[in-house]
Amino acid sequence: MPSHETFPGVVGKLELTRFRKSVVFVAIGMAMFILARMALYLVHMESFSGLSGASFFLAFANGMRFDLHVFLLAFGIPLVMMNLPLRWCRKRWFKAWSWVAFATLVPMVFILISDIIYFGYVQRHIADELLTLGNDMDFIAGEALSGYLPVSIAFLMLMLLVGLLWRFVLLVDTRDSRHPVLALLLLVVFCFFGIRGSVDRKPIGLIDAFSKGDTEFGNLSLNGIFSAYNASVNTTVANHSFMADEDAFALLGLKDEKYPVYRPGPDKKPSGLNIVFLLLESWDRQYIDSYDGKGLGLTPNFDAIVEKGLKFENFYAASQRSVQSIQAILTGVPPLIGLPELGYGLKLANITQIGTIAQKFGYRTLFIQSPKRRSYRIDSIARSLGFTYFYGQQDIPIRYDYHSVKKPKWGWDYDTFMFGIDKIDELGSPFLCFLTSGSTHSPYPDPGERFRVAKHSVKGQGGYLNTLHYSDWSIGEFIKAAQAKTWFKETIFIFTADHIYRSGAGPDIRRKFRIPFVMYAPAILEPGVETKYCSHLDCLPTIMDLLGFDAHYAAMGKSVFEKQEGCALVKKGNLMGMISKNGSVSHSLHDRLETMSFDVPQPASFFDRLERRLLAVVQVTSRLIRSNRWAPPASEEMNNRRI
Repeated sequence: MPSHETFPGVVGKLELTRFRKSVVFVAIGMAMFILARMALYLVHMESFSGLSGASFFLAFANGMRFDLHVFLLAFGIPLVMMNLPLRWCRKRWFKAWSWVAFATLVPMVFILISDIIYFGYVQRHIADELLTLGNDMDFIAGEALSGYLPVSIAFLMLMLLVGLLWRFVLLVDTRDSRHPVLALLLLVVFCFFGIRGSVDRKPIGLIDAFSKGDTEFGNLSLNGIFSAYNASVNTTVANHSFMADEDAFALLGLKDEKYPVYRPGPDKKPSGLNIVFLLLESWDRQYIDSYDGKGLGLTPNFDAIVEKGLKFENFYAASQRSVQSIQAILTGVPPLIGLPELGYGLKLANITQIGTIAQKFGYRTLFIQSPKRRSYRIDSIARSLGFTYFYGQQDIPIRYDYHSVKKPKWGWDYDTFMFGIDKIDELGSPFLCFLTSGSTHSPYPDPGERFRVAKHSVKGQGGYLNTLHYSDWSIGEFIKAAQAKTWFKETIFIFTADHIYRSGAGPDIRRKFRIPFVMYAPAILEPGVETKYCSHLDCLPTIMDLLGFDAHYAAMGKSVFEKQEGCALVKKGNLMGMISKNGSVSHSLHDRLETMSFDVPQPASFFDRLERRLLAVVQVTSRLIRSNRWAPPASEEMNNRRI
């Protein structure tokens, strides 16, 4: 470390008050935020291509407010303690709190760098994902030491340089301030207004980044720390009131009664059919020939299934995160900004337990996931929804020779699917089985030469293409094995993705959420193509419809067999969107942002209606979940059946 002897011609001639040293430390911290914003722009320049020169500079200036807010929240207390107007606080006390301040800066820089990387995957900043990192610390450490080792080294080198600069400032002689009380008062006022970010009555919030109605401007203004922090507090402060409740219910065709979305099942006899629902990790339709692929040949087995199945051309993921997609699929509850998600508070409200309903009709219920059991608490989620049997990566034996000793973080699809066949055989019919894949999640494991269609990369597209090809082969082997079973002819296989591979840049929100969805049951369903707009929220009603359960259930969506031309609600980090056949709208839950017409230009009234529908879904969902009126408790439900 440097000392006075290290810089004899520099340190010896300098003299600063504690106040001025504090200003230097603030400047160093803010420089980290400015560098991060510049790196975000340079690394993901295509995502900000719509910004004019003036908007670019305004976004940087506007971003300073968000930077100061989160920086001073962490830095403010050390800053005040460093400048207490007491003589005994001049030396050791000041140095100790200076290093405390530095210790708060290190994790902030780490998050800023992580946010730049994350932005490349989903074209938005970190949001509530930061709140769940504790579940996968082993994964984070492995990522830092493998796929992002150069970035990790660069981070450590940067912190070393900043640490040296920090110590250099501390080594400069400290002289007394003439007005220490005034200096402290100035710092307190600075922290107060810096944290508020505004002189208005309300402090700065996430919506202020999007006040210009421009997502690109907002994303460049924001930083990942502010975005994640707002996601953590939005569970209590997010605005979910946009109109009179009776208007919101009427807009959605609901009655303002005790349980408005609680409805009877289909008016028919139970079918006795089996359901196998396969949720495919990051399966992106642009790489699937039977959807948007251009003769890539990566998914021949899935393409054969689509050809003989009922294909949905306009099906949308509810979110960009797997756990939120599982929530929408199995509970019919939309993932919303400011509303707890499944596994993190949503279950405090009464929601439909599809597994429990199935058991009441004599079904065996099974949930198998390729990742580890506790990944995102899916084991607890599955059991809370009534799945009797649950298995994760620790339970699944390796059957295929991968020439690799170490299991991949997210598991092997082939072994997971074949394990599923064995467990279904043990259960007997009728059954409801939910399977999730994982091999197509980064870091991408190398499945071997047999499946290698590109140069393998644990982070890049080559790795994704190789694992997608391998995952498709796994599906083919799964279907072959199922076809040899007596239960095959009475089983409906439902294939869909949790979200796309990577959210591409550009304004068209469809590209970010449209996923494959196909039902495969050659002996039961006629093959064909359906073009109506559907989403994950329609899965629970569809399962109820297919199985003919006449029990009541609660969901925001409708069965894909019942649904007319509709819309798809989607969640993109701290923004919501509504997609319809003719256009889309994005919203911060405070301001309308982008609108887009798809084929024919739409009038302003069209987007007004689409916006009101989006806000009505948010308002009704929030009201019912928070007041626990989504579904009745089990004691009140009393096994509701059609009379």
